[in-house]
Amino acid sequence: MEVCLCYPSSAPCLGTAAVSVKAITDALRVIWEDMANAMDAMPCVGLEIPQIGAILWLEVVDGSQTSGLFIYLPNLEMVQKATELYEDKGASPNLPGIFTELNWLKYVSESLINEKGMTDRLDFTIRRTNSVQHQVDYLNRKKFFDNLFQLCGRILLKRARKAK
Repeated sequence: MEVCLCYPSSAPCLGTAAVSVKAITDALRVIWEDMANAMDAMPCVGLEIPQIGAILWLEVVDGSQTSGLFIYLPNLEMVQKATELYEDKGASPNLPGIFTELNWLKYVSESLINEKGMTDRLDFTIRRTNSVQHQVDYLNRKKFFDNLFQLCGRILLKRARKAK
């Protein structure tokens, strides 16, 4: 698969609503492997499938402090969240060197379907909550820069265009 670099919103794969996954299949496992490889190449701590050109509700988050422990997340849905926030960088691998400070939840609990097609629940804390929230935003067609104030978002996008 090919990473979508037609950033920010001109790439159809980044502006199309994701479709729910019906079951975990071998074909999905191959897609997840492609996503993990794309994450390693970018580098980043999370990737949702529209970034590589498909429109399924799939995301991958690196669950390690270094790299390589991938958590595969189909049909992710928030079921519980913290009220406390913390500040950390928000960015996109498609906009190298462009980032800003954003407020993120300190804790989030998400439901997803597991290998057997049953609903499971995973809890994420600081650092992984950013990635999970960021990927879910993309799957809901909300891009990184949509979280910014309009002026700040325009400034960052202008800076990204100049960097090309």
